[in-house]
Amino acid sequence: MPRTNQNDMISFASMTTDATIAQIVSANPQAGYLLASIGVRIPVYGGETLETVCRRYQWCSKEVLEWVKENSLSGYGRLDEASEDPKEDIWKLCNKLPGRYHKRLLELLLDISEDLINYQQLQDDQYARSDDLLKWFDTFEEKLQFYIYFECKRFFPLIRRLNINDDYILDDTIQKLKRGMKIISDDQDKVLRFINKLETFASDFNRYAQKNVGFHKLNSDLKVLCSLLKEQFGIEQRTILPLIKQRIENL
Repeated sequence: MPRTNQNDMISFASMTTDATIAQIVSANPQAGYLLASIGVRIPVYGGETLETVCRRYQWCSKEVLEWVKENSLSGYGRLDEASEDPKEDIWKLCNKLPGRYHKRLLELLLDISEDLINYQQLQDDQYARSDDLLKWFDTFEEKLQFYIYFECKRFFPLIRRLNINDDYILDDTIQKLKRGMKIISDDQDKVLRFINKLETFASDFNRYAQKNVGFHKLNSDLKVLCSLLKEQFGIEQRTILPLIKQRIENL
C-alpha cells in the first residue's frame, strides 16, 4: 500500500469519497478491516480514491463511506480498564455499555433484519431455506433484545446500589444481584451459540455479493455484530462480573 505523508493526513470524520484508500486506512485502521471485509483489496487499491474503487465494484461510494464511518470500532476495547476504586469502577463501566454497545447492536439488528428480507427474495439454494433463516434470526433478535433490556432496566440499577455505603446495602439487593449474574451468564452462553451459527450463515451471502454492495454490507454487518457482542461479553466476563462478586464478598 502506498505510503502517505503528513500533508495527506486529514480527519477521518471529515473524509469524503475523494480520499484515497490509503488515507482512509491511515486515519482509522479499523476502516481498513471493514473495507477488506467487503472485498476491497487494500494493498492493490491503496493509491486510488474510494470513489474510483466503488465505481469499479459498481457500488454507491457515499453509502460505503457512511457505512465505514458508522461502523468504525476504534476505542471500544478500552472500556475494561479498571480504576483503583472497585465501587466507582463497576458503575462507570456499566454506565458506558449502553452508549458504546447497546445502541449500535440494536441498530445492527434492524439493518440485518431488513437486509435478510432482500436475501429471502434472492435465495435459490436448498442448503438453508430463507424462511428458516429469517425465523431463526427473529429468535436471536428477540433473545438479544431481552438481554439488553434486562441489563439496562434490571441488572445495572442493582449495580448502582453498590455505590452506596455498605451499611445501606440490603440483603435483598445482594440476592437479586446474585440471581442477575446467573441470568447474565446463562444468557451470554445462549447468545454466543447463536453467534457461532451467525458466523456460519455469513458465508451464504458471498455468492450474491460480487456486484451488490448491499450483500457485502449484510455480510459485514453480521461480522460487526458478532465482534461487538464478543467484545461486550468479554468486558462483562473479565471485569464487571468479577468486580461485582468481589464487592459482594467484601460486604
